[in-house]
Amino acid sequence: MQTAATATIGSLAGLASSMMQEYDYFPEVRGRIPLELEGTLYRNGPGRFELGGVRKRHLLDGDGMIQAFDFAQGRVRYRNRFVRTRKYQAEQGAGRFVMPTWTTRAPGGMVRNVGNKIRSQAGVTVTLKNGCLYAFDEVGLPYGLDPDTLETWGERQVGPAGMHIDYKAHTKTDGRSGQWLLLGVEHGPRTWLDLVVRDGKGRQLGHQRVASPRPSYIHDWFFTERHVVILLHPVELSLPRFLSGLASFTDSMQWRPQKGNMVVVLDRAGAGSPVFLETDACFMWHSLNAFELGDSIVADFVGYSAPDHFLGEKAAFRMIMEGRPGLEQNKGMLRRYIINMPRKCLAQDSLSEENHEFPMVDPDVAGYRHRFGHFTTAPGATVFHNGLARVDMDNGRREAIFVDDAAHLGEPVSVVVRARQAVHVDLHGARVRRAVHPLAELAQRRHGGHAGDDLQDDDPAREDRAGARGSRLGAPARGRRRPAVEHADHPAHLLDGAVRLSVQALHVLRDAGPRAHAGFALDQFLDGRACGRGLCESRA
Repeated sequence: MQTAATATIGSLAGLASSMMQEYDYFPEVRGRIPLELEGTLYRNGPGRFELGGVRKRHLLDGDGMIQAFDFAQGRVRYRNRFVRTRKYQAEQGAGRFVMPTWTTRAPGGMVRNVGNKIRSQAGVTVTLKNGCLYAFDEVGLPYGLDPDTLETWGERQVGPAGMHIDYKAHTKTDGRSGQWLLLGVEHGPRTWLDLVVRDGKGRQLGHQRVASPRPSYIHDWFFTERHVVILLHPVELSLPRFLSGLASFTDSMQWRPQKGNMVVVLDRAGAGSPVFLETDACFMWHSLNAFELGDSIVADFVGYSAPDHFLGEKAAFRMIMEGRPGLEQNKGMLRRYIINMPRKCLAQDSLSEENHEFPMVDPDVAGYRHRFGHFTTAPGATVFHNGLARVDMDNGRREAIFVDDAAHLGEPVSVVVRARQAVHVDLHGARVRRAVHPLAELAQRRHGGHAGDDLQDDDPAREDRAGARGSRLGAPARGRRRPAVEHADHPAHLLDGAVRLSVQALHVLRDAGPRAHAGFALDQFLDGRACGRGLCESRA
């Protein structure tokens, strides 16, 4: 089956390319950047896949690189810096990879890979809190960086001191209180879930530790005004296989759909016992949002029937490292869990069977009832998306726009503009998340590979511009900090040439009319009429 990704794998293979140098310059802009667009956009992703003649085997491997886009007065300044993790510095000094990563074992065979030797690459997400730019991985503590210079400050403790917690890359910020919620996991003879809550000034308000009913890989999760919801899909981790050095971390995971999903519900304040629920299997990378509705919880997310693009020898995330198409036969469909807390019952609904990823809501309503969700999208089953979609969660209406097949879009975001005019900004090579008001939306566009390569056929001036790369054209902004925009995660590669931006009115989102809302209405579930339909089971 040919998809948009397999048809253009030559262009998208650039996603798996490295950018070994660090730059600071003002790129050429095609089109016009709105004068209202000001602030700094940060993104994170793997920036180095090769070292000492060894190449990483998976798109999620690679040393973390922070990219910053400073917008002011219709111009943009580009900077990139590797996060100087302990792993990065050790391997930079050795001139070769010496530590294992997700899917790529350390050179030297089984003996060199016995035990858990994976260390943080700080290359998944980045978030700005109280003057510190935090770079997260899926293991260990986040690394702190100077938001102005991108200098690495080192590991930062964000939870209880003296505890080994592998913090998840996705953290949550309450849209009303500003509280910062972090989820951690400890794998071992028993798997533990750690929830840390900090206030808007960074002070720890609480920590609770709960035994997980199963060992499972977790990437993202949900929170509401009063609860935290954790989806444990049936990705089964074989610790003996991993710790013995027989297989990498990723190759030690298997999809076991017959075991179904388990859902853990915690009280944010730590009151009461956890609630464990069971339902049908699906795989989730990213949640959209969750909120309280009476005594129930509504949780919206993108789910896959199976993660064939992620796990297995022929997975798309692995095969792209060889420049070849891989398996990606399952769509990321918009799904909803409805959890009736008094009855300890869960039902699920399908909101759209179109292909979606990177769900985002207005940060002001994070944890509270939302109306619109914004997503990347593509026709058919592929994880390489060339469209941006908006879904009205009240009536199911979906609108979408698409760019050329060689593009790959990142997360849509809300940003602050002075004039109340919605704009759509197309950023080649960048991804962001988070701002204050949804007056505009930012989509990040990547054609894959280096921007210079992408300009080869239609831009004879490319070589002239290339000579100016890497020049320092101004000091980092000081004094009053401009509004900051954060990124969310996904491998991105990367820029060593010109950044290209274009602006177009957001009202072009017009390709779809009203759609029938699938499934049953919320009120049918909340008054009990939808329970007992074979859609849910519960465990005390």
